[in-house]
Amino acid sequence: MKHYFITFLFSLLLFPAFAQDLEMNSINKKEKETADKIAAEKAVEKANAEADEKAKLVAAKAATDKILADNAAAEKAAAEKAAAKKLARENNMSFGGGPQYAVLSVLLPGMGDRIVNKNSKVWPVVTGLYVGSVATAVFFKINSNKNYQLYKNVGWDADGNYKNDLNTFYDKANNNNTNFNIMLGLAGSILLADVIYVAVKGAKNKNKYNKASTFVFPVINFNSSFNRSFQLSFIQKI
Repeated sequence: MKHYFITFLFSLLLFPAFAQDLEMNSINKKEKETADKIAAEKAVEKANAEADEKAKLVAAKAATDKILADNAAAEKAAAEKAAAKKLARENNMSFGGGPQYAVLSVLLPGMGDRIVNKNSKVWPVVTGLYVGSVATAVFFKINSNKNYQLYKNVGWDADGNYKNDLNTFYDKANNNNTNFNIMLGLAGSILLADVIYVAVKGAKNKNKYNKASTFVFPVINFNSSFNRSFQLSFIQKI
């Protein structure tokens, strides 16, 4: 009985310390829970901030990639356009000019022929013949007028006869005028023939250029479907 009484007294002495320890444990547990909650919230905030930063980096990269892709597409389009122009110039140089260059032959025969027929060296001959014909026609016309004036202004001698042979001047004037008409007709024939030639040759060049720059080629497309359909289409390349 004495032992139970001593044990009871000892328990009464230890109970306040035990109760205080329980209270401290409860307080520490609450503080720990609060600290863990704050740490978890900070971790969530950090994760959200990292996610936002990553999303911004991804959006910036996507925008940069789009700009680069647009620039590449623009450069490709410009290169294709330049290549098309170069091809057109090469084809034009290879095939010669069109029928519009006949206007040059109207101004001076041979000039249009020099453009529409690049491989030919005939144009200097055409120009030379035309210029020579015109110059010769002018020469005969001057002499014709000169002899006609002599024919009109012939004088008389003391015996009442002509000082010079009247028919000689008239014949020379007539012959020179005939030669003038012949050379003028030759020059006109050269001009007309060259204009027609340049127009026809230029039209052929244009037709040849259009055929070379327009090509229709087949493109085969395979459609992956249940019935394994087969499609054949034609694309026109300009």
